[in-house]
Amino acid sequence: MVADVTGVHSRKPLEGFVLTNVTGNCAKGISLANIRKAELRDIRITGLTGPLLSVFNVTGTGIEGPWIHPC
Repeated sequence: MVADVTGVHSRKPLEGFVLTNVTGNCAKGISLANIRKAELRDIRITGLTGPLLSVFNVTGTGIEGPWIHPC
């Protein structure tokens, strides 16, 4: 998995999460929950069996697009 940041409590969201310049081959993508001001850019992953990005209660840049899947 590229990143699994889903253990963050909704009453204490993580602020300022940045994931940039990631390239690789992985079966699972990125899962994010309860994050404010996330920044995702320049992510190129191959070999995925599911969505590149799954989000729940996340705001920021780079999290919009057709590849988004709700957690």
